Amino acid sequence: MKFYKHLYFSENIRENRRKIVYKLKHRKYAKDIYVLALATAPGNILDIYSANTLLQPYYKKHDIEVVGIASGNDEAMELAASIIGRMYAETNGFNIRQYLGYEITS
Repeated sequence: MKFYKHLYFSENIRENRRKIVYKLKHRKYAKDIYVLALATAPGNILDIYSANTLLQPYYKKHDIEVVGIASGNDEAMELAASIIGRMYAETNGFNIRQYLGYEITS
């Protein structure tokens, strides 16, 4: 799993963000945490995963590039909409990798 240098967080995550990022990096159970990642399918912008889905063996071998973390599915959807809305307002396009400057770190 790789993390965007300037991760986006939903409001309910901000105070516990270090603890949550630690859990994700160390593949620990994280109740009701969702991650936003760069899309793996062409034509999509972002994928949303339950953090606990990422504990499956498949994700040990296949890195995802996390750009945001949210508390609950609804907040994940809101955060994704916010990121995409800002991106479109600033660039008039939907190239998320270009918008983020593709600054991903491990």
